Amino acid sequence: MFVPLEAGIRVAEAPLILSASYETVMTPPKFCWDTSVYLAWLNNESTAPIAEIDEILQEIYANRVNLIFPVLILSEILTAKHTPEQSQAFEAFLDRSSVMVAEHSIYVARKAEQIRSRALTIDIDGTPIQEGQERRIKTPDASIMATAILYGADALHTLEPKLLRLSKSPIVEGLNITAPVPPGGPRKSSPPRKT
Repeated sequence: MFVPLEAGIRVAEAPLILSASYETVMTPPKFCWDTSVYLAWLNNESTAPIAEIDEILQEIYANRVNLIFPVLILSEILTAKHTPEQSQAFEAFLDRSSVMVAEHSIYVARKAEQIRSRALTIDIDGTPIQEGQERRIKTPDASIMATAILYGADALHTLEPKLLRLSKSPIVEGLNITAPVPPGGPRKSSPPRKT
């Protein structure tokens, strides 16, 4: 659909005009979290980097970070294991304008299959691996990584060591996989978490 402009020019036909005062538009960083980060946040896990997760959440709430939410994660966050308050907080979080719900599509499924297949044939440095040395990646993990790749995430945050080892490897097409780290790195002293 075209939106009409003045004098019959439609948006698709409007000339691109760059002014001399063109400024670079900075887009907020895009992160994707895997299930482990959501569970750590919801359960306030003592072994997780809660201060860093909270810093990222504050950036999301302020619309300074966009978060890609692979819809597959809904099937892994079991309401039976959370209080009604936790479930409500999670649902409210998903309604934020800075949280993009990424549907599981045929493109995501194909990319996940490619990731899983590469893990069976090459090592993290790209060299062929010997039979019996294959790396097995679970379908949900591969689907989350595929979503991060296809939606252009600057980083996939996880608490899973086996996924962290794949960071920037050819198996995941160079995807940056890290523990949760706020833009610019963690603050020197994070405020205590409100419980």
